[in-house]
Amino acid sequence: MRFLLIIFWGVLCYPGNATTTLSASTDTNANFVFQSSRDIRPAKTGFLKKAVRKTFQKRILKALTAQGAQKSDGGKAFTIIGLILGLLGLLLAGVALKSIITEAIVLLTIAVLMGLGGLVLCQIGLIQAKATDQGKLWVKVLAYAGMGINLILALASGGLLFLAHISNQG
Repeated sequence: MRFLLIIFWGVLCYPGNATTTLSASTDTNANFVFQSSRDIRPAKTGFLKKAVRKTFQKRILKALTAQGAQKSDGGKAFTIIGLILGLLGLLLAGVALKSIITEAIVLLTIAVLMGLGGLVLCQIGLIQAKATDQGKLWVKVLAYAGMGINLILALASGGLLFLAHISNQG
């Protein structure tokens, strides 16, 4: 948000290049924002204008470096949420085995959906863990464990759901 505010003020003060894009690769981006396309030669500027320009240049460079420095958590959040979904789905499937058939169908349907959702989240977490430098071994192990639990949950709950549906009709 601060980055957008800085760009807004820079464009408001110097509307010459309002549509330029900024990348964090060069140091000239902060200078480029303040140059107008109409300026061929540098114009004389006063002390206040130089001070404002220098302040905005520092803020833009700081925002660009801060924006480039942000990294993901390495898939930890997706992996942990997927594993929790799998464990809750197993608990729900266990409760479904002790309940009446009509309640079991609803509980097993929710367990299958939780298993599939947890499987997808664990795969996203594993992809992020492999893609980042922070891809630690325990995140990958949790992702593989979560994928295994969720796959077993989805297949077992789906099979039990099928059997409950057949026994309910017959």
